[in-house]
Amino acid sequence: MDLIIEYARNVLKAIDEEFPKQKLYKGIVRDIYILTEKILRSAEEKCIITEKIDMYSVGREFVDDTGYYNSPVILEFEKLVNQLKKLQENIK
Repeated sequence: MDLIIEYARNVLKAIDEEFPKQKLYKGIVRDIYILTEKILRSAEEKCIITEKIDMYSVGREFVDDTGYYNSPVILEFEKLVNQLKKLQENIK
C-alpha cells in the first residue's frame, strides 16, 4: 500500500509541476489527476479500488494531447497502475 501512496503522490506532484493549468480543464491530464487522487484516498484508507485502468489507452491519449512521450507524469502513472494491478490480483 505504501508504494501506491508514493507513486500516487509522485504523479500528482509531476502534474502540479508540468501541467498546473491543464489539471483544471477537461482532458486527459485532469482525468489522470482525478483518478490518481481517488487511488491515493483509497490507499490512505487501506482500501483498494477495483477499477480497471487501460494504461495503453491512457498513455496514448496523454501523448496525443501533450506530445510528451517521456513525461514523468505518464511514467509515474504507469508505475502506479502496475502496482495497483498487482494488489488487485492478490486480492482475488
